[in-house]
Amino acid sequence: MHRPVPEPMDALPIDRRGFLGAALAASLPWPGRLQSPPPAPGVSDLAGRPPNPPAWRVDPWLYDMTFRVQVLGIPAFQEGEVASNTETMRLTTNRLVLSMSTLDTWSRVDPASIRATATLTGGPRKSIPVSMADSLGGTRLVTLDTGAVSCQSIQWELQWRVQVWSSLVDEEQAQRATWPRSWPAEIEPWLKPSVAIESDDPRFAQHVQSVSGGKLKDVPIWLATKDLVRHTVLWFRGIDSFGNITDTTATRGFQLQGAASAMESRKGSVYDLCAACVATLRAAGIPARPVLGMIEAPQGTITGGMPQFRLGCWAEAYLPGAGWMPFDPDRIFVNGAKSLDVLKPWERFGTWAYLNYRAPISHDFLPAMQPQPPVQYPGMWGWIRAGGIDPSCQLMDYLTCVMLDRGVGQWDPGSAPRIPPAYLLRGPKPRN
Repeated sequence: MHRPVPEPMDALPIDRRGFLGAALAASLPWPGRLQSPPPAPGVSDLAGRPPNPPAWRVDPWLYDMTFRVQVLGIPAFQEGEVASNTETMRLTTNRLVLSMSTLDTWSRVDPASIRATATLTGGPRKSIPVSMADSLGGTRLVTLDTGAVSCQSIQWELQWRVQVWSSLVDEEQAQRATWPRSWPAEIEPWLKPSVAIESDDPRFAQHVQSVSGGKLKDVPIWLATKDLVRHTVLWFRGIDSFGNITDTTATRGFQLQGAASAMESRKGSVYDLCAACVATLRAAGIPARPVLGMIEAPQGTITGGMPQFRLGCWAEAYLPGAGWMPFDPDRIFVNGAKSLDVLKPWERFGTWAYLNYRAPISHDFLPAMQPQPPVQYPGMWGWIRAGGIDPSCQLMDYLTCVMLDRGVGQWDPGSAPRIPPAYLLRGPKPRN
């Protein structure tokens, strides 16, 4: 089939709002080239630990989380026939795998709260063991093992408690961070290609070159990060901000074509937009990752017909000496990326007053270590199985995530940072 030749990525307009503007280099608000701030004593800025200045965690909040997956083996039969096979799946091995974010810069899971159950073909819910292993980049590979089963349906359920924070970033101080000579070992996995994030695709190197003109490291890494994200968002003509595939009232998975395909078509879901921004940053040598989790609509928000709680996607980029900085590509798209100035604060880039309405689950669209994906659509989980599945049956899978608001969490040790009054006016959660 003939495929139209896409426009070159360097067709995007370059102006002084980008870091290539001639006026920008002369007006950078940093006295000389300051080194990235060293970690505070006793505090690490590596994957998933509390941030260092110029970033602070504020407004801690608690949620109880449920991640539920159901697989159905529906027998095939002609009209008028009665289904006789109630054991369409006879598995000697049956495990669900989830690459879980247990310790993030802006969230922390209570390990003692993690528990799992399994239900077979409408039978009683039974507790099952949970195994957790360290994975790349500071995440944990969680496995739920049901052992050998003979059934028509399987339901896994994983529950845990998580504390989340909103983020506050000193924009001027962030602009003083410089490019590091090397990245910490824990950060390096987030520089490499992964599922749906094909950062080694030549199109992303071309995109970085078209935005930077070969002068990527002539400006602070914070400004480079913002402008690469801005130009990636500008490349898209249309975005589905919901991005979930649903069947009646149940979720099947994500609308996800992948970063490379989305950049070629210039449209996609919020998951594709996040994947494209992350791929662009990785191609530029800046660690980045998607964040997949649950989103609670802030109090008084008009959801436009979407549920109060839903699956969603945002992103993080690593700032040397500080930690993972959150940003929302979809909000940048909605607000109009073309008008944004990299020298000024952006809504939901670094500072994010409503970040504590979001609970991360994973940094991977699919686990990096899993033999088989979900039945039909990506949805964070993988399936390790061995044995027989009736070839005449139709497999269906459903994904349910629930978050229950449990109120104010605990502040980090020490006094809370000075929070600008304007931030408190927009703050999402009431304080005790």
